[in-house]
Amino acid sequence: MEGRPLNNKALLSIVITAFNQHHEFKNLMAGIAVQIEKNPSIHVEIVIVDNGSAPQLETVIEANPVNVPIRFIYRDFVKHNFRPGSAKNIGIGTTNGELILLFDGDCVPGPSCLRDHWECIRTSTDPVVSLGHRIFIDGKNLNPSIIRECNGHLHHIPEIASASNYGLLRDRRLEEFENFDRHPMPFNCCHGCNLGIRRVDFDNVKGFDEAFDGYWGYEDIEFGYRMWAQGARLVYLRSAYVYHQETTESLATSRVLDARRNYALACEKIPGFREFRDLLNRPYYKLKNERGIWNE
Repeated sequence: MEGRPLNNKALLSIVITAFNQHHEFKNLMAGIAVQIEKNPSIHVEIVIVDNGSAPQLETVIEANPVNVPIRFIYRDFVKHNFRPGSAKNIGIGTTNGELILLFDGDCVPGPSCLRDHWECIRTSTDPVVSLGHRIFIDGKNLNPSIIRECNGHLHHIPEIASASNYGLLRDRRLEEFENFDRHPMPFNCCHGCNLGIRRVDFDNVKGFDEAFDGYWGYEDIEFGYRMWAQGARLVYLRSAYVYHQETTESLATSRVLDARRNYALACEKIPGFREFRDLLNRPYYKLKNERGIWNE
């Protein structure tokens, strides 16, 4: 598969990882259904890795809402249950597709998200990672009927600040994405909640590093680093955004503690990463000169 585009019949495997996000998960499935209905020429299967939810996520889907093959994988709950790296590895390991699209259980794909990722990774002749940004919305009153009525367009829902975005309103990576082709460390923008990749490239780097399991953050950045280090292009798809459904649950304190642990681990594994991040003038990101260009 390397060195040539894939044909229009290439199978796209959507892999979803989720834990106890029953309301958000139903909205995600409705959003994917809208995407599939709009793109009948894209052949899709869905793999859902349930990371120990109670009740299991499979129980909240009364019928197949997408009319494509769906496979649920249930993992027993454990004490340190935040383990997206191993969940993604398990899910991708069961797929049949040449192309992989990753979503988290609390996201809803934007109107062209699926097609944009599919076109990017299908037509690339080189290893590639496709990335989209997040729009943080108040999801408590969102439901599948609204998503279908709006055909996936949810810009009418208010944007709100997010704990997973360091308390910021707009995705903190947007300024980096503006000059992404000159970014010195583009893998810093690699987030696993909205990411496309070829299965062969995923296998070549042996997937996500499960040493990050049990704590929040950086497993996707480290994965992006290994892809980039082996020559993959990281591509920002401006219109392949997802709506990230925010809840009232406060995760900021626990995520800060988790991130400290995983940040230190990422710095051990990625040469120069600590120095790069030390140059960032938060709140996010000012590694530009007076002309607005990324410094070399």
